[in-house]
Amino acid sequence: MRVHIAAACGFCYGVRRAVELAAQAEAGTHTLGPIIHNPQLVDSLSEKGVTPVNSLEEVADGSRLLIRSHGVGPDVYDEAEKRRLHIVDATCPHVKKAQQDARKVINAKKVLVIIGEKDHPEVISISQWGGNRAIIIDKVEEAEEIPYCETMGVVVQTTFSQSRFKQIESVLAGKTGHLDVYMTICAATRQRQEAAVELAGKVDAMIVIGGRNSANTGRLAQVCAEQGCPTYHVETAAEINPDDFAGMHDIGVTAGASTTDWIIQEVVKMMEDLQTEGTEVMSEELLDQYDYEENPKKGDVVTGTVISVNDDAAYVSIGTKAEAVLPKKEMAVPAPEKASDFVKVGQQLTVEIANNIKEEGSIVVSLVRMKKVEDWREVRAAYEAGELVECIGKEINKAGLVVTIKSLRGFIPLSQGDVRFVKSLDYLVGETFRAKVIDMDEHKNRLVLSRKAVLEA
Repeated sequence: MRVHIAAACGFCYGVRRAVELAAQAEAGTHTLGPIIHNPQLVDSLSEKGVTPVNSLEEVADGSRLLIRSHGVGPDVYDEAEKRRLHIVDATCPHVKKAQQDARKVINAKKVLVIIGEKDHPEVISISQWGGNRAIIIDKVEEAEEIPYCETMGVVVQTTFSQSRFKQIESVLAGKTGHLDVYMTICAATRQRQEAAVELAGKVDAMIVIGGRNSANTGRLAQVCAEQGCPTYHVETAAEINPDDFAGMHDIGVTAGASTTDWIIQEVVKMMEDLQTEGTEVMSEELLDQYDYEENPKKGDVVTGTVISVNDDAAYVSIGTKAEAVLPKKEMAVPAPEKASDFVKVGQQLTVEIANNIKEEGSIVVSLVRMKKVEDWREVRAAYEAGELVECIGKEINKAGLVVTIKSLRGFIPLSQGDVRFVKSLDYLVGETFRAKVIDMDEHKNRLVLSRKAVLEA
């Protein structure tokens, strides 16, 4: 079985920006509705204290309110101002433009038509900026029922199907003497749909990952199914039934704009583990998902925000198209038992890129490497000044004792462990003591110490 990942899938700019703002928000902040249509991420933010509410009535005066990516109508801003709410506005810039275009159409006294799902929060917000006077449609049949008018302005839901929009637009053109179309389907939506359609035509089945209440994920599943390709919409890897893919050779994977990279990775990993005919992930397609010209390189130091964490790793937004993975072994020495015990959602970290991104197809970052640079600097200063450093005995070998000095590993030769002759330094394992650095080369990761020099002083 071969697993193919769509060239464009997962988080878009607007969603990533909203998640970063939510992750950085203080505990006690409320979001008006779930920040994005991703139950797993919403639960993670709730644990941090950033919780969704259904209306402003649930928010105390003077509280912090985060406006989600779908946007809200002008009445919400007015009410928030009256009640001294501190607004963090995460409205997607493309949605903002659609809202402004709706107001522009109404101010010009044109008939406003919004193409989109009338119950979707984004469409509701756009309609509210149009004074709730819009005709809202999402089917060709509904367009055919609109009476003729002199002038019409059309605004489109940012995640609407490009092909269905074109069909509806052609009908609306015959319903008015002058048609102004404000093309507000965002580029990310178009790219994801086009990539999904292309991939669906080449594989035996498609897996579409994303929240069941996510409009753009539902749209991806729809366009894949329209290609005649068996399509499975799942929120997580746990929903995949291996029996559905028995006898298949090529499986496509795509994901909605609210789907985190770690959820995508879990699905791909599960498909890899099926091992039906030796699973192969098409690395070139995965690499195409990222723009490596803009990505940092191995050894670069970057700052990011933790947007999700589980027992094994944290996922850090560093301004690239994919989140960086911070494995627990790269958090500290020794590694914490659980990554979630060491870092929290919303925490800002300065990390080092630990891998060759283009070769490995993912971004791995490290706190340990940052700490090691600092620790080598301190050990160098102690070495040059003749000062002592604190060690912990870790393990013995025939030649002496391996020790740790903060995040570094060092070595005490048998002859440098004591003032008297000893056959083993096993009595120092687990002990904390001071030693003198007698030789070091950080480039070769060489650090030799003497406990004997301290005892003789």
